[in-house]
Amino acid sequence: MLTATQQKATAAGHHHDVAEWSLIADALAPDSIPAEILASAIDPMNALLRDLSVLTGWRTVEITPDIEVTYGSRAYGLLAYRLKIVIRP
Repeated sequence: MLTATQQKATAAGHHHDVAEWSLIADALAPDSIPAEILASAIDPMNALLRDLSVLTGWRTVEITPDIEVTYGSRAYGLLAYRLKIVIRP
């Protein structure tokens, strides 16, 4: 049987562990560090796609933060079959 002092020390240790794991979980959340890294990689690609869209006369092709491909703000999956053939990813 643990004394009250030992129980308090054990509880404080567990509390510290939970707090540390919560910080790790927050850092790895989809809207945290990985999302920032992904956004920094997607932004230059979207700029290139915008330029190419202007040159070709197409609507703007874009990659969203969720890695969805859009054409003229419309999800690739919702485009007509003939249009999908033209803009295959």
